[in-house]
Amino acid sequence: MKYLFGLVSLLFPLAIFLGVHYWFWTNLVVDTALPSPWDSVVTAFIITCALSIPITFIVQFSMPRERIKLIAWWGYSWMGMLTMFIVFFFLVEMVQFGYTQFFNPTIEELISFNRSLIGGVVMLTVLLLLIGLYEAKKDTPIKNVRIPIDNLPSAFNGFRIVQLTDIHVGPTVGSSFIKELVKKTNAMEPDLIAITGDLVDGRVHNLGPIVSELKNLRAKYGVYFVTGNHEYYSGVQEWVAFLPSLGIRVLSNERDTLECKGAFLDIAGIHDPTGRQMGQGFKPDLEAALEGWTPSRPLILLAHQPRPFAKAAKYGISLQLSGHTHGGQFFPFNLAVKAVEPYVKGLYREGKSVLYVSTGNAYWGPPFRVGVPRELTCIELVASS
Repeated sequence: MKYLFGLVSLLFPLAIFLGVHYWFWTNLVVDTALPSPWDSVVTAFIITCALSIPITFIVQFSMPRERIKLIAWWGYSWMGMLTMFIVFFFLVEMVQFGYTQFFNPTIEELISFNRSLIGGVVMLTVLLLLIGLYEAKKDTPIKNVRIPIDNLPSAFNGFRIVQLTDIHVGPTVGSSFIKELVKKTNAMEPDLIAITGDLVDGRVHNLGPIVSELKNLRAKYGVYFVTGNHEYYSGVQEWVAFLPSLGIRVLSNERDTLECKGAFLDIAGIHDPTGRQMGQGFKPDLEAALEGWTPSRPLILLAHQPRPFAKAAKYGISLQLSGHTHGGQFFPFNLAVKAVEPYVKGLYREGKSVLYVSTGNAYWGPPFRVGVPRELTCIELVASS
């Protein structure tokens, strides 16, 4: 039974994957009656693109980054374009149905209509791809956010936290991006730097030299890190052991207390929920992270996914910093994210507790952003009036 379940869990997504590409092929080649040799050229292109996605996932964790960059760019770009095509071609099917029902066209008229309609969809998707590539690779915009905190001691009024999150160092995010991110972060002269997960997509032996650029981060009270779900796909034990060598404090369901002029501010961090599958050592434990905390003191919670906020707010934490959602990253994927995530981007409040969800510094997978810009967030804590 276990092997049958494993086989079904493998074949089912494979069938969907192949079915989507077949549907895409019929729209692009069959419905347009594409003449020879273009029908063969487009068919070969679609097959190559389809293969690029599984190849990208296979080589990403088994080969050096420099050798797979082009493959990853191709595979991930096609993944994003395919997502757009799925939505657009659903609309195409509806328009085609309406056209045939109301206008009763001849075969020649239908083919001409399909060529115009599908050609327009392809051009629109390519345009969105180019826009998305530009948005993903231009300078990361700095976003300043002032958050009122109850019981904030005057010594910490104006305390600045720069949040780094969802950097996804990997095949398409490399050292030049990290160097620029470090430079911009240090220029803001933060009091504290919080890295809220999904730092890497790959193993330490491949990405360690790139991530080592983070040793140049500077903050008065240091650099803190909590795991994201992608760390668990990338050898989490290795990364948790490696990051302290860069001067980064890993919060493993733990809490630290910061002191300034006799006043105190607590910072806590929990593991990502993905860690549950790895056993007790990486299971998120909010109670352990808050153990010994005096609720009269303000506390900042670092949690990669925003979902724990509902529970954290019941404990009266002052602020939770999260990422994970990328704000949806690109249309139409952002619509799906809004449908399944209670907190997508920006500020949320539950009682006296506040949540801030960053859209992320970079991206995952498809190397583009459409309608959801990246951000480098500077959080300024101010006393509530």
